[in-house]
Amino acid sequence: MNDDYRKDIDSIHASEELIEKTLRSVRQEKKKNKNSSAKIIKFSSAAVAAAAAILVFTNINMSDQSHYAINSVEHMEVRSNDISGLFSSSEDEEKTIMTEDELNDQVGVDCEKLFDSISFYKAEMSADKGTFYYESKDTGLSVSFSKNDDIIPKSMNGLEKSDIDGHEVFLAKDKNNYYASGKENGVNYYMVVRCSSDKAFKKLIKEFQKNF
Repeated sequence: MNDDYRKDIDSIHASEELIEKTLRSVRQEKKKNKNSSAKIIKFSSAAVAAAAAILVFTNINMSDQSHYAINSVEHMEVRSNDISGLFSSSEDEEKTIMTEDELNDQVGVDCEKLFDSISFYKAEMSADKGTFYYESKDTGLSVSFSKNDDIIPKSMNGLEKSDIDGHEVFLAKDKNNYYASGKENGVNYYMVVRCSSDKAFKKLIKEFQKNF
């Protein structure tokens, strides 16, 4: 009887050990699976981020299909009050007739806010033309607007065209300045830029087309 009882007790203890061993195995397996899941999630997140970065990079490249053709010219004829940095007006300058607001209505934008990286300095108005001046530490710029074609020098005629964000523009440079001209909504514009490089000039043209 006693022997049979001990066997039963031993059998019970063996079962408890088996249970504990089984529980340990389950816990280890669960922990292993949890770590694997975390790795999978981490890997998936990294893959998604990488794919998103590639997609953004591709979209940026595809969205910027602008063609810049900066024509080199020997000399561009420029009136003195069109050169950025020469802000003294001639005494014979025609008195202001058209207001800034009237010109802004013609152009369709606030001409004092055409650029992001260079500050507005002043505006000069005449009967049929408005010229806006901008400057910063190392850059000077003037842009004139008029419905008359004569604000654009003849030297700009026949140059290779540029396409900036779908806008047709003529770009040029000589030993002194950079130049840009075009026509939007029936209004001609002519720009004279004093800056350090082609890259700086392109940046200003990009800003102008974005805000114009």
